[in-house]
Amino acid sequence: MTTRWTVVAAFVLAGAVTMGCSHAPLNPGLEPTPPQSRPDVYRSQEHGYSFIPPASWELGASGGMIDVIYMRPAAAQPEVFRENLNVAVEKLPQVLTLDEYAQAAQAMMALAFREFEVVSLTDIVMGNIQGKRLVCTYSWGGIELFVQSAFYIAVKDQKAYVMTCGSTPENFAAYEKTFDECARTFRVE
Repeated sequence: MTTRWTVVAAFVLAGAVTMGCSHAPLNPGLEPTPPQSRPDVYRSQEHGYSFIPPASWELGASGGMIDVIYMRPAAAQPEVFRENLNVAVEKLPQVLTLDEYAQAAQAMMALAFREFEVVSLTDIVMGNIQGKRLVCTYSWGGIELFVQSAFYIAVKDQKAYVMTCGSTPENFAAYEKTFDECARTFRVE
């Protein structure tokens, strides 16, 4: 039970941020794309990771466990949801394997989100670290919006890194390649 409560913060928070930001699977045979000396590489000195966000996406406000948020450019017309990406970093109070963390995350998300359903869970390589790609659908709280998110998970040295990429189910396929490309560039320093 302790393991389950350990991961609730990062996943519930990341999923909630995906909901609030709005007002092709990874091929294990592909080589990860390393961040180069480009100005568009996001680097977190505090948490020791980097990745390349989508080129035209806007940097949003973040705080707490959410280290960074990017949102696709706003449309000319008002919209209910903007596709977005956020990275949460959680210091784990105990040693957990990647499999244990992913399993506990699924259990906690099933408790925290309404209509939670796992679409897929696959092993991936995120830049220079083994990871998991958890795709699920859910709705949350008082927001009557159904979301599909890809959670890219890595665990190293009692830290969990969760890159959450959210969309509506109708638009998910259109953004899936963008989400996967960002995850392939994710590196833990």
